[in-house]
Amino acid sequence: MESFEYLVISTVILNISMFIASFGLEDLEHAKPSRYAFRAYYFAYLLFISSISLSLFYFDPNNIENLLSFINDVLTDVFLAIAYTSLVIAFAWRSQKTVNIRLLVGIAIIHILINLFIGGYDLLVSYVFVVITILLAIFYVTNRKEKLNIGDKGVVIVLYFNLLTLLYNIWLVNTVIIHDELFIHFFLQIFVYSPASLAVLTLFIFSSYFNDIKNKLLIEATTDSMTELYNRRYFFEQGLKVLSSAKRKSHSTSIIMCDIDKFKMVNDKFGHDVGDKAIILFSKVLKDSVRNEDIVARVGGEEFAILLSESNVKEAEQLAERVRKKTQLISIKVGNEIIQFTASFGVSNCDNTNMENHLKNADEALYIAKNNGRNKVEVYTRPT
Repeated sequence: MESFEYLVISTVILNISMFIASFGLEDLEHAKPSRYAFRAYYFAYLLFISSISLSLFYFDPNNIENLLSFINDVLTDVFLAIAYTSLVIAFAWRSQKTVNIRLLVGIAIIHILINLFIGGYDLLVSYVFVVITILLAIFYVTNRKEKLNIGDKGVVIVLYFNLLTLLYNIWLVNTVIIHDELFIHFFLQIFVYSPASLAVLTLFIFSSYFNDIKNKLLIEATTDSMTELYNRRYFFEQGLKVLSSAKRKSHSTSIIMCDIDKFKMVNDKFGHDVGDKAIILFSKVLKDSVRNEDIVARVGGEEFAILLSESNVKEAEQLAERVRKKTQLISIKVGNEIIQFTASFGVSNCDNTNMENHLKNADEALYIAKNNGRNKVEVYTRPT
């Protein structure tokens, strides 16, 4: 029995460690506070393990402590319900999905009441409750708003493995009659498998958080915060790869430079808030007009660049013309006044990997469009 007690103590210590580690979780800005739900899960699960330990080693149902044993069993149900309800909420908030907390609490209360009616802690009822919550957790993890990262995939694998284990346990409870065999299996489940599973799950949860932060930093390093388009640095880095690939495959590539006409006048007359809105609306037109494989970037204040893979100059000119027409339809309401603006475009072919040179050529065509009255598309012509 002493070896069992050492195992129990080790499990409790491990759960304390997981609970403390959960304070290292930090949600991204504007994200729902999943970290609090995870902390509630770890803390409630720690209390659940402690309560189970008391039931196994310190309460004898044949003793006068029977009432205390019953109370402890009820608390075990409560702690288990809080733990897995919190876990579902945590993953729901991580997925940025709406979760019906009242429904979850209702399921948890039904689980507690059934066990209370039976007269304590019933394995089968608890197993079914945990199966339901794990299925919900899997649903929320696999339907994250963001693309699943390696940590999320690991979490799903652990949850599925736990689900299979629980289904096996349900089968075992309904088929095995010998009490000692069930006790040994239950003991190993709670104090060997569950701690190991919890540790692996925790590692993957931390991996998921870490990958979210890594992705956030990558986005901040490669995109313009106002427009959510790529920035100049990313445009040059990825543009060079596109041009190198096009050269190897003998594909045409074109570049477009564009900016908002008389933008300084808009800023000076109506203020920077209106100017920022004009930039954002124009950016949306650009983003909605290109293909997934094209690169759109904000390369200056009101200047933008588009790199079109597998597109010749004629196709680029046609795209620029479509964007020009869409831009004329943009309107911003300022008080009782409606503001509209136009944009000019310069187009150039990319026949080598010199991105700076191509951008310069497109900029020259843009300069010509400005001099020709603005709200025009001009194609760069190489001097003869």
